[in-house]
Amino acid sequence: MGPARPTSHERDQYVVDELRRLGASEDEIALAFAEGSVGIAADLLFRSRARLSARQLADASGRSVDEVIEIYRRLGVRIDDPDAVTFRETEDHLIRLFTAAAQDLFDPSERNDILYVIASALHRISDAVVNEYVGAVEPRILDGDDGLRRHLASTAMAAELAEELARMLGPLLIHHIRQATLRQRRAMPAAPDRLLSRYTIGFIDLVGSTQLTRRFTATDLTAFVRRFETMAFEIAHQHRGSIIKHIGDEIMFAALDPNDGCRLAVELMRALRSGDVSVRGGLAFGDVLSRRGDFYGPVVNLASRLADQAVNDEVLIDAAANQAADPAIVREPAGRRMLKGFDTPVPVWSLPT
Repeated sequence: MGPARPTSHERDQYVVDELRRLGASEDEIALAFAEGSVGIAADLLFRSRARLSARQLADASGRSVDEVIEIYRRLGVRIDDPDAVTFRETEDHLIRLFTAAAQDLFDPSERNDILYVIASALHRISDAVVNEYVGAVEPRILDGDDGLRRHLASTAMAAELAEELARMLGPLLIHHIRQATLRQRRAMPAAPDRLLSRYTIGFIDLVGSTQLTRRFTATDLTAFVRRFETMAFEIAHQHRGSIIKHIGDEIMFAALDPNDGCRLAVELMRALRSGDVSVRGGLAFGDVLSRRGDFYGPVVNLASRLADQAVNDEVLIDAAANQAADPAIVREPAGRRMLKGFDTPVPVWSLPT
C-alpha cells in the first residue's frame, strides 16, 4: 500500500501480467521492479473501481465542479485534475448530503467544522493503516526470491480489507455518534451555557521517556509507542473515559464522572510507570468548551498545570474534583500551589498511586 525499501528483483512475468491486468502502465511496471515494490497494486485496485471524474460527479450531484472540489478540499482530498476518474458512483450522495446540511441544518461555517473533523479523523486512520502495513508487514514479505509475488498478493489483500473497512465505518460511526449523544446529554444539564459541557479533564506525563527513547531503535520505539497508546486506551475504556490525545509523552483524557476520572488517573499511573520512567498527573473538574473532539478552557489549563506541578508518581487534583469525588477515593490535602496563569494560589489534593 506504500513504498517499501528498494531491493533487487528480476522481472517476474507473473507479476508483470498481474500488474497489467490491474491496469498498470509500462512505466509503472518498470518503476515497481526498479524499486522492488508492488505497492502500486493497491492504488490500481482502488482506481479500477472508480467511475467518475470530479466534473462528472458535479454533474451527477447537480453542483458546480468548483463546489465539489471545495467540499473535498475541506475533507482533506486533493483534486489536481477535475477530469481524472477517481470517484465512486455513490459519492454524489455525499455531495448532496453536505450541500443539504449547509442549507437546512448547519450554516456554512458549522458544516465546514464537521468536514474538517472528518478529514482529520480519516487522515489519522489512513496513515495508521498504511504505516502499519509498510513498517510491519512489507519487510516480512519482501525477503526471498518470490518476494514480489507475495508482496503483490499481500497488497491486493490489504486493499480488499481497506475496501471492507470503508464499508464498515458507516455502522461504526453510528455507534460512536450514539455514544457521543449520550455523553453530551449527561455533560450538559449542569453547565450554564449550551456551548459548555461538564467534564473531568486529566493529564498524565511520562517523566524520563525522552532519555529512554533516545536509545531506542525504530523497532523498539514502535513497540514502546504501541504499548503506551494501547494501554492508555484500554484503561480509559474500563473507567468510562476517553483518551483525547497524545502530546508526545503526555496523555490528555476526559471522563464525565470525577470518580471515574480519579480512578482512571491512578490506574494509568500504575500501568505506565517502570524502572526507567516515572509518571505524574493532574486532574480538574468543571465546565469546558468541547470542539472538534478536543476540550478548551480554564479547567483544561488547570489540569495541565497541576500535572506540571506534581512530583513523580503523584496525581494532583483541584478543589472541584476533590469536592465531587466519592469519600471512598483516598486523597490527601497537598497545600496550595502558585500556578502559571492563575492569580492566586490554588488548593490541591494528592491521589496516592
